[in-house]
Amino acid sequence: MPTKPDGPARRLRSRSAKAGRYAVVMAPIVLTACQPAVLDPQGIIGIAEKTILVDSLAIMLAIVVPTIAATFGFAWWFRASNARAIYLPDWAYSGRIELIVWSIPLLTVILLGGVAWIP
Repeated sequence: MPTKPDGPARRLRSRSAKAGRYAVVMAPIVLTACQPAVLDPQGIIGIAEKTILVDSLAIMLAIVVPTIAATFGFAWWFRASNARAIYLPDWAYSGRIELIVWSIPLLTVILLGGVAWIP
């Protein structure tokens, strides 16, 4: 059974962990730059492109955020220590579920295409 390191090895690991956390916190600040050059369009076409970009981002976030939340919710509910969760794998084909599963991505593609098509 391995023992915990003490002395210089433990201090070195602690120091490198602090440096790693510091790098993760500082990276977004350093990478942002000082000027808003990316989303600061100067012409009519640039402003239209920015609008399309922001609208598409909002539409995609409206889909991605609930999907991630549902993934975490399912993982939490069906964890091994939850005795109340019942897993019933013996279910039959459902046309309604199939329609919902395929209609959401289809509507998303149509909506994003409409946003990009209409100026």
